[in-house]
Amino acid sequence: MSIFTEEDLKRKPVELALLAAQKRVSPRTGFVHFCTEEPFGEISDTIPLLENFYYAHALFRSKLAQNIIEGRKLLEKLLAFEVAGNFPCYLHEYPVCRDSELSSALLPVFFTLMRDFGSFVEDLLDKPAKRVAEYLANKKTLSLRAENRLLAFSGKFTLDRPLPSDPASLADFCVCAQMGGLSLDPVKKCWDPARFVYIGETKERLQEGKEPAVTLLDLFMGECFGEFSKRSLAPHPIHLKASIVYPGKIEKREESKAPFTSIIEAEKRQPLTIYFGNGSLTSSLVVEAKKGCWVVAREGDSIFNLVYTPDGESPSEEESVECAIYMDDHPSNTLFVSGEKSTVFYAGDMLAMPGRLKIQFFSEGGDYIGHISRGNRSFQRRSEGYAAYDVKIGWRTLRRFSNAGTVIRIEMNSL
Repeated sequence: MSIFTEEDLKRKPVELALLAAQKRVSPRTGFVHFCTEEPFGEISDTIPLLENFYYAHALFRSKLAQNIIEGRKLLEKLLAFEVAGNFPCYLHEYPVCRDSELSSALLPVFFTLMRDFGSFVEDLLDKPAKRVAEYLANKKTLSLRAENRLLAFSGKFTLDRPLPSDPASLADFCVCAQMGGLSLDPVKKCWDPARFVYIGETKERLQEGKEPAVTLLDLFMGECFGEFSKRSLAPHPIHLKASIVYPGKIEKREESKAPFTSIIEAEKRQPLTIYFGNGSLTSSLVVEAKKGCWVVAREGDSIFNLVYTPDGESPSEEESVECAIYMDDHPSNTLFVSGEKSTVFYAGDMLAMPGRLKIQFFSEGGDYIGHISRGNRSFQRRSEGYAAYDVKIGWRTLRRFSNAGTVIRIEMNSL
């Protein structure tokens, strides 16, 4: 993790944005080439409008005369692809606009450029920005993200707006709040500054490789707390939009006394998520099952008892792992079975990372066996061939009665 001075915080998002964009700029077209559908691809032929507008924005925010001239030229090229207040996702799709709200994502770029560099861009952006705002205002329905952007552009965004329930949308909320000079206090409650991770409600706790997925929220919270995680500063496609992150009031970061943070969501596929570690490495443990229901009870500060009831009859051989625990596959996360190295375990066996973690499985009404292998949790975003980023602790059903239950006991120690 890295701690920055106030001046460093002002420059860091712009530096990240320029590095990410210039890595992808074609010497032949002068545009950023990037494919949103395949963000981790090394080579792309497609030219996205949105990421190129953000590149122009980063060039202006660098405040170098040569970059500002280049940024204005890029804006002139991009604005030519406007289609009655909207833009195509990629240049080759012009004049088709697949995303009817794409232009809403440009309003923060237009707003901040006209606010900070009005004398250089007003003649260029004033009319297109008004057409975009009018186009969006005339739509019968808008998503919450698009509506927030339009309100912020019009100076009507307030903090009593509904708080989004995923990190990416929450970052958009931060953008809108900053456009109005508002506090990010409502968002900070959804962030764990000790583990550098989002802990609010969400449908999917996305993972990228061995750590939680990076979003613009990581950069916003890094600005707020004056400290960035190591993973948020490593080269990442999200940095193409990093120039929209502006420095805010730095909060005092209090050291957390708890060695981990836990999130219980019994009605979801992952009923228990535990984050531990720090800004250098944010590790996680998740309990997961695709079918069935959970009851999760916490015993004291560090013990979790999970009761799992599967759906229906005994599963097929291919689907025999009905529930599993996943941990990022890191050398420090080595498991022992009853004190020995093993890949097989049975009901009641103690699985442990000495001094850190203990796990036990108990089942009745059937025969079961456990396997420790490598795999990927359901919400893993990276897919590089057959790469596996997690240790998978699978509880395999050999035979059982209908709806026979399983109990998983997890004890977390000082991590």
